[in-house]
Amino acid sequence: MNMNRISLFVVGLLSALTVACGGGIASPAEKEESLSRVQFAGVRHDVPLRQTLQLTGDVHLMDELTMPVYAAGGGRVEEVAVAEGDYVRRGQTLATMRATKAAALQRKLDDAQRALDLAVRRHQAVQQMVEAGLASESELLEAERSEAEAEGRLGQLQTQADLTHHGQGDLRTIAAPMEGYVVRRCANPGMMVSDAGEEPLFVLANVDRIWADLCVYESDMAQLREGSAVRLHFIALPDTVATGRVQRLSRTVDAESKVLTARVPLDNRDHRLRPGMFVRAEVEAEAAGRSTAVPQQAVVMDGGQNFVVLRCADSLRVQPVGLLRRTDSLCYLATPLPHGSQVATRGSLLLYQKLKAL
Repeated sequence: MNMNRISLFVVGLLSALTVACGGGIASPAEKEESLSRVQFAGVRHDVPLRQTLQLTGDVHLMDELTMPVYAAGGGRVEEVAVAEGDYVRRGQTLATMRATKAAALQRKLDDAQRALDLAVRRHQAVQQMVEAGLASESELLEAERSEAEAEGRLGQLQTQADLTHHGQGDLRTIAAPMEGYVVRRCANPGMMVSDAGEEPLFVLANVDRIWADLCVYESDMAQLREGSAVRLHFIALPDTVATGRVQRLSRTVDAESKVLTARVPLDNRDHRLRPGMFVRAEVEAEAAGRSTAVPQQAVVMDGGQNFVVLRCADSLRVQPVGLLRRTDSLCYLATPLPHGSQVATRGSLLLYQKLKAL
């Protein structure tokens, strides 16, 4: 093995490991197998000192991919074709509205129809009372006259509606101006909309791209930069890990929470991430200074202290080390190590135990 040209001392040590495990004399094949279980990695020197910041935040829509939909003029909402959360295509019907004048006429027609229904029921009730001797003929005539007046009023309004083309010509369609999700719906059937149209009836959003907004405390501000790498985890999606980089850092600190916002754009073409989701983030932050670094697997903890198995030339030794910082992949050391040396990574604990026992 070219990367592990170990001295006779090391071969002997590994042979002893095989004997200890098997209780017999190690064969050449067993020695080779023991050697294959050990890997070494070079010590890295003068490495920029980094740390991982643990931040939290949530998912937000991108404003530039969000569009409110307003009514063009006033009127009454006749029908709503979508619900909040629905996915719509560009040009798809969201709702239909009747123009303001037509809506007012329709209200009068509805009122007139209800008045006629009430007059008919009253006429029928008075007729029954007359037959039972409980009402007079004058009361019956009054009920008949009220019914006739209500019927005449409804007829006049229906004629007016016909003359003003109260049918399809007064209906207009509100269509989706973009493809996306209905993230807010304010329109309901029967709702009156003013000519000013100040409030949107719907809000649509394209969620192919979203923001993860992370809260950064004042104590961490100096260690965070635009472009810092980020790993994001989601409580709602425990098997999903997203990666990205900080694109924007807010320039002001919130007066109450004392945090600023770090924004990370994320690809969401599978639409798994949803606005409002809680985010836990690990941000690779660069701190001042440089240090010696070794792979995380090389460090062995024993009795509250940290050690590495160090290989220099043709010898192995246990080297106590001090830790400055630990990340997912590296340990930054306060203890300098010789240039050109290597540390055991795979099999480091086994080597450490046997070397310590010598």
